[in-house]
Amino acid sequence: MLRRLLVQWASGFLGIVLVSAVLNPHVSLPPSDTPEYWSTAAGFAAVLAALNSLVRPALNTLLGPIKCLLTLATLGLTHFLIGALIFWLADTFIEAIEVESFTYLLLGALIMAIVGVIGSAVLGQKPDDKRS
Repeated sequence: MLRRLLVQWASGFLGIVLVSAVLNPHVSLPPSDTPEYWSTAAGFAAVLAALNSLVRPALNTLLGPIKCLLTLATLGLTHFLIGALIFWLADTFIEAIEVESFTYLLLGALIMAIVGVIGSAVLGQKPDDKRS
Protein backbone atom coordinates (compact mmCIF):
# COMPACT_ATOMS: atom_id res chain seq x y z
CA MET A 1 0.00 0.00 0.00
CA LEU A 2 2.85 2.38 0.80
CA ARG A 3 4.44 1.64 -2.57
CA ARG A 4 1.15 2.39 -4.32
CA LEU A 5 0.85 5.72 -2.49
CA LEU A 6 4.43 6.63 -3.41
CA VAL A 7 3.79 5.75 -7.05
CA GLN A 8 0.60 7.86 -6.99
CA TRP A 9 2.46 10.75 -5.35
CA ALA A 10 5.33 10.64 -7.87
CA SER A 11 2.89 10.43 -10.79
CA GLY A 12 0.79 13.23 -9.33
CA PHE A 13 3.86 15.41 -8.83
CA LEU A 14 4.98 14.95 -12.44
CA GLY A 15 1.39 15.33 -13.60
CA ILE A 16 0.72 18.66 -11.90
CA VAL A 17 4.04 20.04 -13.15
CA LEU A 18 3.02 18.99 -16.68
CA VAL A 19 -0.52 20.35 -16.25
CA SER A 20 0.81 23.71 -15.10
CA ALA A 21 3.18 23.83 -18.08
CA VAL A 22 0.62 22.78 -20.71
CA LEU A 23 -2.38 24.72 -19.36
CA ASN A 24 -0.27 27.62 -18.08
CA PRO A 25 -2.58 30.62 -17.97
CA HIS A 26 -5.62 28.50 -17.10
CA VAL A 27 -4.11 26.30 -14.38
CA SER A 28 -1.59 28.30 -12.42
CA LEU A 29 0.85 27.53 -9.65
CA PRO A 30 3.25 29.96 -7.98
CA PRO A 31 6.18 31.09 -10.21
CA SER A 32 8.33 28.11 -11.20
CA ASP A 33 11.61 29.61 -10.03
CA THR A 34 10.50 29.68 -6.39
CA PRO A 35 10.57 26.98 -3.70
CA GLU A 36 6.82 27.59 -3.21
CA TYR A 37 6.21 26.13 -6.71
CA TRP A 38 7.85 22.82 -5.80
CA SER A 39 6.25 22.61 -2.37
CA THR A 40 2.84 23.39 -3.88
CA ALA A 41 3.29 20.67 -6.51
CA ALA A 42 4.43 18.17 -3.86
CA GLY A 43 1.54 19.09 -1.55
CA PHE A 44 -0.99 18.86 -4.36
CA ALA A 45 0.38 15.44 -5.34
CA ALA A 46 0.12 14.22 -1.74
CA VAL A 47 -3.46 15.46 -1.36
CA LEU A 48 -4.39 13.97 -4.73
CA ALA A 49 -2.87 10.59 -3.81
CA ALA A 50 -4.78 10.59 -0.50
CA LEU A 51 -8.06 11.54 -2.18
CA ASN A 52 -7.58 8.90 -4.87
CA SER A 53 -6.94 6.30 -2.16
CA LEU A 54 -9.84 7.29 0.10
CA VAL A 55 -12.51 9.27 -1.72
CA ARG A 56 -12.51 7.58 -5.13
CA PRO A 57 -13.19 4.07 -3.72
CA ALA A 58 -15.90 5.53 -1.47
CA LEU A 59 -17.54 7.21 -4.46
CA ASN A 60 -17.34 4.01 -6.47
CA THR A 61 -18.96 2.08 -3.62
CA LEU A 62 -21.69 4.64 -2.99
CA LEU A 63 -22.54 5.16 -6.65
CA GLY A 64 -22.13 1.45 -7.53
CA PRO A 65 -24.93 0.53 -9.93
CA ILE A 66 -25.62 4.13 -10.92
CA LYS A 67 -21.97 4.65 -11.88
CA CYS A 68 -22.01 1.44 -13.88
CA LEU A 69 -25.05 2.56 -15.85
CA LEU A 70 -23.66 6.06 -16.33
CA THR A 71 -20.33 4.66 -17.48
CA LEU A 72 -22.06 2.51 -20.08
CA ALA A 73 -24.35 5.35 -21.18
CA THR A 74 -21.53 7.89 -21.51
CA LEU A 75 -18.93 5.45 -22.86
CA GLY A 76 -16.60 5.97 -19.90
CA LEU A 77 -16.97 9.72 -19.48
CA THR A 78 -17.98 9.34 -15.83
CA HIS A 79 -14.48 8.09 -15.04
CA PHE A 80 -13.08 11.44 -16.18
CA LEU A 81 -15.83 13.36 -14.39
CA ILE A 82 -14.88 11.63 -11.13
CA GLY A 83 -11.23 12.40 -11.92
CA ALA A 84 -12.14 16.06 -12.41
CA LEU A 85 -14.06 16.02 -9.12
CA ILE A 86 -11.02 14.59 -7.30
CA PHE A 87 -8.78 17.18 -9.04
CA TRP A 88 -11.16 19.94 -7.91
CA LEU A 89 -11.20 18.63 -4.33
CA ALA A 90 -7.40 18.61 -4.25
CA ASP A 91 -7.44 22.14 -5.69
CA THR A 92 -9.71 23.32 -2.86
CA PHE A 93 -7.22 22.01 -0.27
CA ILE A 94 -4.20 23.67 -1.91
CA GLU A 95 -4.96 27.37 -2.21
CA ALA A 96 -1.87 28.24 -4.26
CA ILE A 97 -3.29 26.46 -7.33
CA GLU A 98 -5.84 28.31 -9.43
CA VAL A 99 -7.99 26.54 -12.04
CA GLU A 100 -9.94 28.81 -14.37
CA SER A 101 -12.98 26.66 -15.23
CA PHE A 102 -14.49 23.18 -15.27
CA THR A 103 -13.13 22.62 -18.77
CA TYR A 104 -9.60 23.00 -17.47
CA LEU A 105 -10.41 20.72 -14.54
CA LEU A 106 -11.37 18.05 -17.08
CA LEU A 107 -8.26 18.66 -19.16
CA GLY A 108 -6.08 18.64 -16.05
CA ALA A 109 -7.70 15.40 -14.87
CA LEU A 110 -7.14 13.85 -18.31
CA ILE A 111 -3.45 14.81 -18.30
CA MET A 112 -3.09 13.57 -14.72
CA ALA A 113 -4.73 10.25 -15.68
CA ILE A 114 -2.37 9.77 -18.62
CA VAL A 115 0.67 10.59 -16.49
CA GLY A 116 -0.66 8.29 -13.76
CA VAL A 117 -0.97 5.34 -16.12
CA ILE A 118 2.50 5.94 -17.55
CA GLY A 119 3.96 6.47 -14.08
CA SER A 120 2.39 3.28 -12.78
CA ALA A 121 3.75 1.33 -15.74
CA VAL A 122 7.25 2.77 -15.39
CA LEU A 123 7.42 2.51 -11.61
CA GLY A 124 6.13 -1.04 -11.54
CA GLN A 125 2.52 -0.70 -10.44
CA LYS A 126 0.05 -2.10 -12.93
CA PRO A 127 -2.95 0.19 -13.59
CA ASP A 128 -5.36 -2.69 -12.95
CA ASP A 129 -3.77 -3.70 -9.60
CA LYS A 130 -6.35 -3.91 -6.86
CA ARG A 131 -5.73 -3.20 -3.21
CA SER A 132 -3.74 -5.94 -1.54
